[in-house]
Amino acid sequence: MSTDAAIATRATKTPAGMRLRVAYVYRTFSETGSIPSLYRRLAERLSSDVELTLFCSSRGREKSDAPLTFRDVDPVVSGSGRIRNAVECASFATRATRTAFRLRHAFDLVHSEGFATYRADLVTVHAVRSAELERYFTRIEPRATVRRILSPYVFRPQAAVVLSIEKRLFASPAPLCIAPSLQIKQDLERIHGVSPELVEIIPYGIDTERLRFDREARARTRAAVGVPNDRLVVLFVGDSFLRKGLDTAIAGIARSRSRPELWIIGGDDASRYRDQAAQLGVSDLVRFIGRCPLDELPAWYSAADVVLLPSRNDAWGLPPVEGMAAGRVAVVSSFSGCAEAIAHGANGYVLSGAGSAAEIAALLDGPLSDPASRAVVGSRAVVAAEAFAWEALYPRILRAHHRAYELRRSRALGA
Repeated sequence: MSTDAAIATRATKTPAGMRLRVAYVYRTFSETGSIPSLYRRLAERLSSDVELTLFCSSRGREKSDAPLTFRDVDPVVSGSGRIRNAVECASFATRATRTAFRLRHAFDLVHSEGFATYRADLVTVHAVRSAELERYFTRIEPRATVRRILSPYVFRPQAAVVLSIEKRLFASPAPLCIAPSLQIKQDLERIHGVSPELVEIIPYGIDTERLRFDREARARTRAAVGVPNDRLVVLFVGDSFLRKGLDTAIAGIARSRSRPELWIIGGDDASRYRDQAAQLGVSDLVRFIGRCPLDELPAWYSAADVVLLPSRNDAWGLPPVEGMAAGRVAVVSSFSGCAEAIAHGANGYVLSGAGSAAEIAALLDGPLSDPASRAVVGSRAVVAAEAFAWEALYPRILRAHHRAYELRRSRALGA
């Protein structure tokens, strides 16, 4: 075991009651998007236990009642477009790294949310981009050759930026890492040689109380869209429709004899998928709802019966676990990180690989067609989801901050 690994695995020696001074870095402080909302939620929770300074852009920053201190780090540009996104990502990381480490004496550790800096003491790793690109071209565009080579530099310039940040961020000595899934931990070890002792698997937390099944919300939501209570409804939640397998979901609905409805919440371009539903003769069964505010999602979970995520690649996938908290039956691909939360046939179902229309239809026409069977699986899902309750996971995140502090201090002392 390396010296760093030994330091990372032994009990923390942080003085009892010590409030760490943490520089917490990410571009956006808002509830728009999964990673920004995770950043905001953790920042607000950490503010009661550490002295927190948020290094983030002043543009579009939302207000908060938490006692937060902000340090403005604005990228050169911001906005949509491949080139602008790449420049925004690179310029923010450069400026945030320079600012945070110029003030390093004022902080006990620097925590980077994703690839927000080139250096950090603690990193929340949402994905390993090089591994993601490998899987994308293996599972989604397996015949691509030239595109595979040029993709990060021509078609996805932001990916090239992230690959550069990734390479420097995980260079020896590597920071302590928080990964939501075993897959990401393995990617860090395989791609970047990060010692497994330097990676803590801490899944994304959910607010189980807010997500509990609400009978009134179910009746109200179904009435609003004109769907009777006994109709089988499958819910798909997420952007990146191609990567998350919406085409497979629609094909599964079309193949099912049960004629369930598919509700789709997400903001990706739906034109291709509307055409697919029309060609398969199920336009009347497929509803495109669009993006949904986070505070409205619990009602949609309660209104559905099944939460489906046949992703071709997904670092985690929050919606199925959120649906489980509401007693819904989760059906996910084995390529989704959240498959680690599911015992197949007991508290949900895991598809083979990315799944297939035939496999989804067989579940919809088999165990998922029976309300009693769904209720049994759903009750077990509620119990399983408690392991992912935000407040249950938070102490582990706080301990990771103290471990990162110990690792930084030991390295500085040459231990």
